[in-house]
Formats: sequence, structure tokens, C-alpha cells
Amino acid sequence: MLSLSKLILDILFDSGAMHSFISIKLVEMLGLVPTPRPPLLSVALPDEKTMRCDELYKDCHIQM
Repeated sequence: MLSLSKLILDILFDSGAMHSFISIKLVEMLGLVPTPRPPLLSVALPDEKTMRCDELYKDCHIQM
């Protein structure tokens, strides 16, 4: 668990990952504003579908 802006969150860290992802629900709860970008990143999902990432959230710092 992690506390972020008075919210208690369940998180999964992958220390070998090149990118981090955040849920839409958490983005809305924190009031984060995305930086639009071309969809340069495609992510393969467990159900074999592909999702394009076209938003970037800069300066999202996490302290533990």
C-alpha cells in the first residue's frame, strides 16, 4: 500500500519496466492534467489486445 495525496492505494511496481501507467480513475481523483502526445507507445494487454497511449503525465513524483 502507498499513501498519495491522502489516498491509500494498492500498487504494483515493476523495477525492470521502462514505463509506468496510472489508472484513469486515479488521474481523475488526483486532478492530473495530461500532456497530449502522438500515440507512439502501444501496449500489449493480457487479453492479446493492443492499447495506444496518447497521454503523458509529467512530474508525477512518488515518495516511499
